[in-house]
Amino acid sequence: MDASRWPVRRVRGVLGGVYVIDVEDNDRAHEVAAMIPDTAVEGLGVEVRPIIFSEFTSK
Repeated sequence: MDASRWPVRRVRGVLGGVYVIDVEDNDRAHEVAAMIPDTAVEGLGVEVRPIIFSEFTSK
């Protein structure tokens, strides 16, 4: 089969990897995120999100 005829789905972004770090506060999280090499590449970036744990999570 000719690969050029396969349907192609366009994507808006690509997830390259995930870092999970344990830091004291949001400022420290941004400091650590700035050390990730992808931040130096134009067009790439790093997103910082909190992970919130709860004792009421469903099982």
